[in-house]
Amino acid sequence: MSVTKDTVVAILDGIGEFAAEPGNAAAVEAFKQQVAADTSDRKLESKKVILQKVIEARVAEKPDSSLGAFKDNVLDLMAAIEQHREDVEVDKAYEKVKDLLG
Repeated sequence: MSVTKDTVVAILDGIGEFAAEPGNAAAVEAFKQQVAADTSDRKLESKKVILQKVIEARVAEKPDSSLGAFKDNVLDLMAAIEQHREDVEVDKAYEKVKDLLG
């Protein structure tokens, strides 16, 4: 699946919105604990789980969310984030969620 830079930015912004919602505070804290305990390379295992849970929650709240495209394969999203990570806009959006993703 080819994912554009603009799509990656929109998705990262959506993840940031999820993390900023007061109703998701417990989930965000659990994610941070999961990242802290993750011993995998670059915390990839916890990132995968967190992204999957955020996608599921966001799609449940907002069925037309752009995250829906990754509901069944979060690895495509992870690859797209890595592919576009050097872009200034992507980097700026990632900075907003890096505390959540580790």
